[in-house]
Order: sequence, then C-alpha cells, then structure tokens
Amino acid sequence: MADKRDQIQALECAWRDALCAKDVDRLESLIHPSFVLIGTRSTGPFILTRDEWIDAIQKRELISIDLDIRDAVVLDQVMVGTIWARWRVKYLGGEIEDCVLLTDVWVQDDGQWKVVRRHSSPAPRASTGRRDVSGNSVGKEWHSGREGAHAPRDHPGCDHYLGVHCGERLPWP
Repeated sequence: MADKRDQIQALECAWRDALCAKDVDRLESLIHPSFVLIGTRSTGPFILTRDEWIDAIQKRELISIDLDIRDAVVLDQVMVGTIWARWRVKYLGGEIEDCVLLTDVWVQDDGQWKVVRRHSSPAPRASTGRRDVSGNSVGKEWHSGREGAHAPRDHPGCDHYLGVHCGERLPWP
C-alpha cells in the first residue's frame, strides 16, 4: 500500500505545488481536458469544468494546502486516491481554513498521469482543544465571522470552496 500511496502522493503534491504557485501551465499539464470537479457543500452540489476551476483558482490567495493520502488504488491505466485536505486562504486580512475529503481519479494520457475527476466533500477537523470566551471549541476547526466563532460546515452561511463566508461573497467566483 505504501508504494501506491507514494505514487498518488507525488501527483497530488505536484498539483498542490502548481496550485499554490498559480502555475497555470503546470496545472494544465496535470489536469485532463475532460476534468470535472464534483462537490457538495452547505449550499448544495456543484460542478466545475477544468476551465472554470482553473479560472476560479487564479482568483484565490492561497496560503497553504495540507494533504493526507488516506487510500490509493493503482491499476495499469487508472489510479484512484482518497485524500484528506486542509486548505487556507487569505480574506479580509485574516485566514480562512477548510477541510475536505477528496476522491481523485487519475488516468494515463499520452504516457502521463492526469486527473480526470475530483469529488470533494466536507471533512471533519481534529479539535485543537482551545475554547473561546463562551466555551466554544476554537482553532483549526473553527473560524470567526460576523456570526461569531463557528465551524463552516455547521454554518449555512459559509461555503468557502464556492466563495461564501458568513453569507458574504469572497473575492473569487
């Protein structure tokens, strides 16, 4: 299993690094022309094509993306990875953090692995053990907004992946 995870890890890290560097040429070389991102959030399901995703990601100010490969299946022409990811973006002088569980499908295309599908679902965070003045858990799984400290997936006004924080549009589509 370690070898399979290493193979997926290398591709996922290359994708993350290109994403954080806003290296569109590298992103396009890793993402299949038929790529589709399918996700679910508090606002409901969504679908983004490759061009829509690349356009939207260029409008974000990413701080970091942490990856943890949870499972991998490697076949001759297809690989499927299950990845827990925590990403952080800058917004209004602060950081917004969100965690997702990803299923990425990679295919061999002209001798190169390219991601053709990604499914993204909200994922739980590990508690930091810290509490705010009201006794609410705060830290990695919580953020502050006009509604006070809250977990984005428990708060219907937040959908950071789609660009909504506490009911307000973030500076990307």
